Amino acid sequence: MNARELMVSLWHPAKTATGRPAGYLTPDESRLLLEDGGITTLPPDILSRTRTNAGVCR
Repeated sequence: MNARELMVSLWHPAKTATGRPAGYLTPDESRLLLEDGGITTLPPDILSRTRTNAGVCR
């Protein structure tokens, strides 16, 4: 059997988040990513409307 590697990144909050939630992508980034992947069946800004639990750092 050949050895395989799996890279994993794990992020956790160091302190309670304050402020507004961080966006996943801007509408332009969403459109470009979908276009690059040849995905035409979704609204171009769909990824910019994705909610995350990330917060904006100050």
